[in-house]
Amino acid sequence: MNQDEWLKQEAGTAVDRAQGQEVGRGPHIRYQSSNGIGWAVRNMYQGVPVRRRGWNGRGMNIQIQMPDVGSKMNQPYVYIKTVQGHLIPWLCSQADLLAADWEAATVDE
Repeated sequence: MNQDEWLKQEAGTAVDRAQGQEVGRGPHIRYQSSNGIGWAVRNMYQGVPVRRRGWNGRGMNIQIQMPDVGSKMNQPYVYIKTVQGHLIPWLCSQADLLAADWEAATVDE
């Protein structure tokens, strides 16, 4: 399975939600999504760094690292660029997973 097929399989539903459709179950859940986690993952796979709109640190963003011949890793992984400019592995929180405020970031910020 190539990268595009995997992305469609794993993130397809979330990407559909990122098109601004209302999603949820039952009358008590009403969620309007614009740029959800599926949007963020799709953009990272296309080489676009992303961030949450609420992140207040200048230059903070997450990106996906694809392993190459010299890499010790053999699977893609997500890392965050911190305010200090450090690159460290990143794990998604529940708040990040369900957020609809993801946006493209510029690397030069």
